[in-house]
Amino acid sequence: MAFIKLIDPELRKYVSSNRLPEVYEALLSGLAIMCPEDPFQFIIDSLRYLKENGFENLTWDMFIDEQMRPPSKIISQRSLCSIFEADGFDSVGPEQYEKAYAHYNRTLLLKALNALLTYRLYRQEKRHWLQVNMERAEQHHILKNCKRVFETWKKWLDFRKGRQAVAFNQLQHIYFVYISRTVFDAWHEVTQTSKKTREYFERLARGENFDEEEEEHGFDDGEARDEISRLPNKVAVKIFSYVDICELAQCSRVCRSWKMLTQSTALLSRLNLTGVKSRLTDKIAAKLLLTCRPYLVHCNLRGCNQIGFDTFSALRECPNMQDLNLSEVQSLNDDLCKMITDGCRSLLYLNLSCTKITDATLCNISINLNNLQYLSLMNCLKFTDRGLGYLATGKGAKQLAYLDLSYCQQITAVGYQKLVEGCRGLQHLVLDDQFTLDDSCVQHIAANCPKLQSLSLYGSPNPSDETFKRLAANKRLICLKVDNNHKITDYSIKALGKCCSELRYLSLVDCPNITDGSLKAIMSCPLTVLNLSDCVRITDSGVKYLMEGTCGHRLQELSLTNCIRLTDLSLVIIQKRARNLAYFSLCFCSNVTEAGLELLGQIHSLASLDISGCRGTDQNLSAIGGSARLRMLSVSQCPSLGDLGLQKFAQQCAYLERLDISHCKLITDGAIKSLAFCCRLLMHLNVAGCKLLTDLSIQYLSGVCRYLSFLDISGCSLITDRSLKYLKDGCHSLSTLVILYCSGISKAGVLKIAKSFSVVQHSDEPVPDAFRY
Repeated sequence: MAFIKLIDPELRKYVSSNRLPEVYEALLSGLAIMCPEDPFQFIIDSLRYLKENGFENLTWDMFIDEQMRPPSKIISQRSLCSIFEADGFDSVGPEQYEKAYAHYNRTLLLKALNALLTYRLYRQEKRHWLQVNMERAEQHHILKNCKRVFETWKKWLDFRKGRQAVAFNQLQHIYFVYISRTVFDAWHEVTQTSKKTREYFERLARGENFDEEEEEHGFDDGEARDEISRLPNKVAVKIFSYVDICELAQCSRVCRSWKMLTQSTALLSRLNLTGVKSRLTDKIAAKLLLTCRPYLVHCNLRGCNQIGFDTFSALRECPNMQDLNLSEVQSLNDDLCKMITDGCRSLLYLNLSCTKITDATLCNISINLNNLQYLSLMNCLKFTDRGLGYLATGKGAKQLAYLDLSYCQQITAVGYQKLVEGCRGLQHLVLDDQFTLDDSCVQHIAANCPKLQSLSLYGSPNPSDETFKRLAANKRLICLKVDNNHKITDYSIKALGKCCSELRYLSLVDCPNITDGSLKAIMSCPLTVLNLSDCVRITDSGVKYLMEGTCGHRLQELSLTNCIRLTDLSLVIIQKRARNLAYFSLCFCSNVTEAGLELLGQIHSLASLDISGCRGTDQNLSAIGGSARLRMLSVSQCPSLGDLGLQKFAQQCAYLERLDISHCKLITDGAIKSLAFCCRLLMHLNVAGCKLLTDLSIQYLSGVCRYLSFLDISGCSLITDRSLKYLKDGCHSLSTLVILYCSGISKAGVLKIAKSFSVVQHSDEPVPDAFRY
């Protein structure tokens, strides 16, 4: 169709006005899509349709069936232009020009807007960049100023540190000089004392005699200063709080300063008259109580049998009284108790043990003492179940937390039921030596006391496994004490271990049915105290279960007395696991050998050890001395123990306070000499049955051991009356002296020194067979 480019312009105008390109496009599209069998006839029919209907509705797909119409043109505009749009041939209409113009304007507008947006973004980014740079500049300026200030401050600090270092060195030098002088003075004093002690022992060995004055003042440093008056008042009052009432009265006569200290309200708030009960009269007690009346809070009158109406009248005038101990006061009756309950309504702690009170007293207590928390009725045999009913119905029944009913065998199950129905707040209950106590009584307690934390059943053999299962249901149980019970088995202990997750104190003394299964059951409990004395079925496996549990490193007190099946393996496990063990008893464990006992010296936390009746030797005792914290030791009935072991032990344990070497028949005066020289803080000593000891041993002890308060020399037949004189002159703190079966000590000599000591036990009978001489 190239000839169209050469036709007359009039013809081209005709082609354009009659829309021949669109007609051509419509016909060609119809032929291409419809593919008619007779194309000529299809063209003729299509043209006829256009002639009849005109060109108003002409479209490129009008000759294509609606089902076969494609979504877009199949003939491009470029092809049509190549055919119909020759040079100078204008096939574009005004509408298309208008669209093209609008498109061109829109394109220019978009370009302008894009350029404007780009420019604004550039300006915004530039402003942000300038702001960031300004902030950096300001920060740099601030850091530069801070650096300048910091450098100035550092120079000043270095200067101050230098001055302080110089001052510290000077103060440290002064301090070290002061400490050195103090240490040197203390060392000098110790060396002087040791020198005098050594000279004292040497003179004793030479057999020289001492005048009383030399013995009494042999260790005086020649200075007569009152050190207590120079102490702070609080410290001085604390010192005076450790002396009894008679010594306090004597101290008040020393000087004015001591008199003021002894009249401190802190001392007047506590009154302990038990130590002078043999000399205390009703008049003196009443006078003391009236003097302390405004301040008195704690009063102990235990065993003061000479007090009467005047004393209790004075007690009634003490409104601030909170703690009162009237145990073993035989003159106490219901009328006198009524006076106390009427006057001392603030009482929190009341001890009426071993008195003759009846139901009337318990009734008065329930009415007047609404704040009472602690009550002891141990060995009070005259009250009945009715009295416990009165106590349970009082206003203060809910406040009662501690109750001791030991030895009160007159109480029945009805009494216990009345008690626990009213006193549901009980936390600590003591029912020792209750031979009539049966399962029903304890089950009432378990069912009605949900806050019960501690229960003591020493000497109560009747409770069975079912009772302890009921107790185990109380998950707050912390302490359980059982003694001489042949009915309790592993079943009870398993229930306790499963339910009582807070159990810390467990005592199962003389319970022969307890086996290793019980120890396996309680291995996860947080036990700190465990007493398995006389549980003869316990073996090494049970100890292994116990130590490998969580309670192994928590145990602080463990008693395995007379557990005859234990061997050295148990001690190996205890030595490895028991890191906090402080009190350990292994008496009469016959299968433990010397090798096992030697391991005890590696338990460095030990403060008390009892290996009486074991195969202890000198080497074992020397190894045990390696426990620096050891304060109490019992090696009674160790026949192989001699002087060498005790001497090595004494050299390592300078702070030993209690020692029992009774029936160690190889001990002589030489061992006691080393003991007295090294262990000067000794307070309790038992050498009963040490038949080789003589008066020289007592002379050693009396010359050095100023704090000795208990001494047992029973069966020492070589000791004579001279020893009593040494003890009287040297051991001023001695309060209890046991001299049974001492054939060398006469009754007349005992009578001479009886007033110097609080308790003196003497017997001139022959030595019994139990001493095995």
